[in-house]
Order: sequence, then C-alpha cells, then structure tokens
Amino acid sequence: MQRFGFQQPNHTFGVPNDQVYSTLENIALETEHYGFDSFYVMDHLMQIPGINPPEDPILEGWMTIAALAATTQKIKLSTMVTCNTFRNPALLAKMGATVDNISNGRLIMAIGAGWYELEHQAYGFPIEMMKGRFQRLYETLQILKKMWTEDKASFEGKYYRIKNAVCNPKPIQKPHPMIMVGGDGEKVTLRIVAQYADACNVFGGADLDRVKNKLSALKQHCQALGRDYNSIFKTGLARVIIGRNDTDVKARIKKYVPQQPTAGATGVTTLEDRLKRFIIGTPEQCTETIHRIFDLGLDYLIVNFPDSHNLETIKLFGEGVLPKFH
Repeated sequence: MQRFGFQQPNHTFGVPNDQVYSTLENIALETEHYGFDSFYVMDHLMQIPGINPPEDPILEGWMTIAALAATTQKIKLSTMVTCNTFRNPALLAKMGATVDNISNGRLIMAIGAGWYELEHQAYGFPIEMMKGRFQRLYETLQILKKMWTEDKASFEGKYYRIKNAVCNPKPIQKPHPMIMVGGDGEKVTLRIVAQYADACNVFGGADLDRVKNKLSALKQHCQALGRDYNSIFKTGLARVIIGRNDTDVKARIKKYVPQQPTAGATGVTTLEDRLKRFIIGTPEQCTETIHRIFDLGLDYLIVNFPDSHNLETIKLFGEGVLPKFH
C-alpha cells in the first residue's frame, strides 16, 4: 500500500491574522479525516521566493506542529524541512522528544542544511558556505541519535559539542523518530542520507526522469558505503493541481501557476519547467500519474496544493485519488 503525506507550504489564506492558525488547524484535521498519513509545515521564518512575498504570514514551524500534536489524533507531524542552522542540535533533540511525547509517537524529524540567505540575514542567523552547512548537518544528525538513545550523550565536533546531555523523557518511538533528510543534491545530500538518515525526500514531482536519477544516485551512495538501499524510506514531494474536469483544471492552472518566468529556490523557471513537475489533472488523470511515480521506487508521496485552504480541493483528492492506493 502506498501512502501519502500532505505539506502546507504557505499560510496565506486570505483571513485575518488571528485566524491563520485556526485555518491551518482545519486543513490538518481535514487531511487526517481523509486518510493522509502525515502533515508538514515549512520551517521558514519568512515566506520564500516562488511561494509568496516575504511579508505574507507564516507561523513558526515547530510551535505549530506542537499545537497540532495536541489537536490531531492519528496523523504524523513534521516540518518540511527543519532548517538546521536555526537551532542548536541539542535543543532540537529536546524539542523533537517533546513533540513525540505530546503526539504519542507521531513525529517525523525532517531536516535539511538550510539555504535562504535573506531569511538568515533578516533574523541575524549566520549562514556559511554550503560545505560548512553540510558539515553542521552531519554533526546534528549524530547528536540527535545520541540524545534520543543514550542516557547521557556526549559529542565533540567542529561546530557542536555536548557533554553528558540528558534528554528525558526520550521520544516514544523506538529507537527514535524517523529521520528524513530533505533535498536531493546528488553529490552531498544523498550521501548524507545514505550515511545517517532513515528516509530521503526528493523534489522531482511528476518529472519522472529527475526522480529516477535521484534514486539512482542514492543507490550508488548506498553501494559505496555498504548501506542497504532498501532500508531507506524513499519519499517524494509533488505539487498538485486537481480539478473536477478539464475545464476546471485549466482554470486552476491559469489562476495558480505563474505564466511568466519566475525566480525561486532552484533558480529561474519557465512555465514549461514548472508544469513538468506538477501532478495535473482530474482525479483519474492524477491517479495515473501518481502510479507512474510510485513505479520508479518511491515508498511515499508528499503532496501540496496551491489552493489547499479551499477544503473542497482536499476532499476531491481525498475521495478521488487516495482510495485508489489503499
């Protein structure tokens, strides 16, 4: 059985600021109702290019999933993904253990090296060249596992050190919550996955060749390191435009997909580039595309929608697509 996660990448719902969280909570509860396996919010302090303007509302990610842990019942919770440069890893381990306890064992620790320089500058967080960020991530992953599994954890690295750090209570999940490394850089990120992570998350969407290449690179790193490729939980992230019929689909593309070239986290993209990665169509057409994605070897697909605050969209996917994979 293939499973699905749900990512909410923005908090721009067209409601007053004092209703932003309640709107997000309703989205989470709706995804839980329709059988999504997990729910993710972004770990950004300002909105990012390609999603919304930086001044648009966005809630702090870890505070948000902690609140959702108390109001949801079954759905797993995470950020997509935690920015490693925002928090000391020992504090992050404690936060993760706390959310896992609040949720009765429903945390996924999804984490990445961090990238958005404007955000770091605005909030006063130092940001290094990519090599330093990846080294920090290497060290964080080791500290997380130590603090979640050892009574008193010690570690000394280039960037971080802890000495007899106690994390009590431990996470409910044993030996620890799933650690997912987000990003699909073939030389470094996927090597980190092969060394330290339980799961990967690749960004190909419906671009089948891209997804295939990323999984191939991961397999090569596993072979080089002696890691069982099948022991890694392989997830993908895809943006979905779904409509009741072809006319509805075309209207949603025009409304939600920028028609002109835009600059985003991965550089300048054209309309053709963007649509190649979308899953687009009626429920039947989306189902067909998703089957092809899973056939590449993914275990799990995390989806987001440009209009998810319209709960009818979640219902359309939840009733028209999810049952085909259960």
